Amino acid sequence: MVGSGKGDRVTLVVLTVVIVGLLIAALAAYLFIIGQLLKTTAVGLGDCLGSVRTIAGQAQVIGPGINRINKTGTDLIGAMPLLIDGANGVTAKLAPSAVTTAASAAAAASAAVGPVVDSHSGVAGAPAMPTGRGYQDDQDKVPTGSVGYLDV
Repeated sequence: MVGSGKGDRVTLVVLTVVIVGLLIAALAAYLFIIGQLLKTTAVGLGDCLGSVRTIAGQAQVIGPGINRINKTGTDLIGAMPLLIDGANGVTAKLAPSAVTTAASAAAAASAAVGPVVDSHSGVAGAPAMPTGRGYQDDQDKVPTGSVGYLDV
């Protein structure tokens, strides 16, 4: 290797220093970009934390209501056999019999007359039929054959 001397070595050292400097600059740029992304993420997480704290504060008010709802659901599950028995009693009361057949014939006769027309609005509706009574009915005003809350 003729002509290789001190100048070639200096060029090689300078070239190595330049390449190492470029690698360090690329690494610094990469770390700067990652730092900016992490800063943006930290700001977003801070906003999210504030929102979560607000929601948690508002949800504390709901806690006692949820406990009442859960207790009501548990009570309802416990009462389900009684409700089923009551429904079976209503079904037994509504079973077809000679009395209900006569009542249904009377209802069919009144339905044959036609629908009732409201004189104010002119809207046709179904004829007025007596309905079952609820638990707050006066016992002397309850029609016979009604099926209400306490009738079972």
